[in-house]
Amino acid sequence: EVIVKLNCVVDTATQGHEGLEKIRQSRLTEPYDVVFVDMRMPPGWDGLRTMREIWNIAPDQFVVLCSAYSDYSFDDIVRELGMKSNFLILHKPFEPDEVLQIVQSVAAKTSRQDRDDRNLGSQLERAIAKEELSLAFQPIIVLKTGEIWAFEALCRWDIDGKPVSRPDEFIRVAEETGLICDLGNWVLREAMACSKQLEYATNESIRISVNVSPLQLKPGFDDALAYMLKVNDLRASSIGLEITESRCIDTGSASEKILANLRDLGFHILLDDFGSGYSNLLGLATKAFETLKIDRLFCAGLHSSSCTIPIVKSVIEVANGLGKTCIVEGVETIQQEKTLRGLGCNLVQGYLYSPPMSFDKAIEWVREGKKRSIRSAA
Repeated sequence: EVIVKLNCVVDTATQGHEGLEKIRQSRLTEPYDVVFVDMRMPPGWDGLRTMREIWNIAPDQFVVLCSAYSDYSFDDIVRELGMKSNFLILHKPFEPDEVLQIVQSVAAKTSRQDRDDRNLGSQLERAIAKEELSLAFQPIIVLKTGEIWAFEALCRWDIDGKPVSRPDEFIRVAEETGLICDLGNWVLREAMACSKQLEYATNESIRISVNVSPLQLKPGFDDALAYMLKVNDLRASSIGLEITESRCIDTGSASEKILANLRDLGFHILLDDFGSGYSNLLGLATKAFETLKIDRLFCAGLHSSSCTIPIVKSVIEVANGLGKTCIVEGVETIQQEKTLRGLGCNLVQGYLYSPPMSFDKAIEWVREGKKRSIRSAA
């Protein structure tokens, strides 16, 4: 049997933070196919912390955790990091051929993925330049009254009504190829234009929130948003900025300062998918976020025997205690809604109320809501 040896470039680091910096520097130019992480790397980060930091900046990075002895069980690791398809555990001692087999398998898969991503990135760049994207709008509802609290604007890439790519796919490629700032700026401009049109068409001032990647939070971003507001003759309070928790901002970082400045300008800052990342409750008291959006996975687990119920209740109580608003995403059934009422939830979003809709339908939704209110008052 002939074993084909791979022509590999190997980088090494003795500490987790050193390896993270190598990944950070190379991820957009020559990303690593496989990263091997030792569980114990005294005196610095352990393997679990290192993997968490790696996936914070490169969620798709394939990681092999190597250990002769672990301070964590497999269940502990899964609870901390989730069950991922880009993760293997390799117990010491191991043979060189075991490493070769892993690298060969992952590199072949990565090569195909890279080609697909480059092709998708080229198409996306053209789509942004030609403004071939669109926005869909999903309402956020006040549970007690049924009124619209806000709309979330969601980017879509369709041709003749058929999706070219799922949002999670093309947004990931946008972040990895550096297109995310161009894409994000287009979404913000479009959302602001729609906000002004919505106000004219309905005589209602309803906030539109937009997802923002931490990669967009660079010097000058706040100035660019202030200029967009001026062009559209909008108040900053008309726009919400949603930052995903799994890509959250470090306390004291330049990005957090930009977020705080945007909040001071009047933008409403939301922490999206709360509970899907690291849920740094202590940081919530000091960060710029005014609203928490509880991840839809928690709503899916809301049934009478679920341990999810006390978790959701606690998050709502913590948010209220900190003076922050709380939204539960992914509400799909009457039973979930009933449970959330009992937990003191005030704001909800999900298919039970409406799927994401076109802008024209969003205008009609607002108008119909006003008619319902008038009929109820009569």
